[in-house]
Amino acid sequence: MALLLPRFATGAANQVVHIAVSTAFMGAGMLGVLIAPTAAPYLWALLFGIGTGACLAMGLTLFVLRASQVEDSARLSAMAQSIGYLICACGPLLFGLVHDLTNSWSIPLVMLLLFLVPQLIMGMLAGRARLLFGAPDLSNNPDVTQLVSRRLIHQIEYSLAADQGPSASHR
Repeated sequence: MALLLPRFATGAANQVVHIAVSTAFMGAGMLGVLIAPTAAPYLWALLFGIGTGACLAMGLTLFVLRASQVEDSARLSAMAQSIGYLICACGPLLFGLVHDLTNSWSIPLVMLLLFLVPQLIMGMLAGRARLLFGAPDLSNNPDVTQLVSRRLIHQIEYSLAADQGPSASHR
């Protein structure tokens, strides 16, 4: 699903539904582990795995879809991933600390479920059809694939020019 989701998401007018469904898969897996951990552990792991893979794929896809230029996409990706990984690095420590203090897995799992709320809100805000960096709103243009295609062509041309180096103009 994580491999196919970006393809479907780039063709949609916005990505709000894709983000909501991905987050719902994560929530269903965590809720299953919390409520009935031994009833269907493989199902809970499958749901959670599909959700986390889909959320990661959507997050990486949004970097490309929300910037009008390759350089802007790189800046957006660097900023968001730097801050995101810094915040997420504290997660395992916090999760383990709460488990040690409570001697239970229930409270850390409830915490993870609660963290899905801001994830969903931020994801739905990011999934709206618009470009960042002062570019025009895309809500009137549902064909985002043309924009992505133009961006990829620009990126290929940019890469080819970089490969030729400064001596290419002297040939």
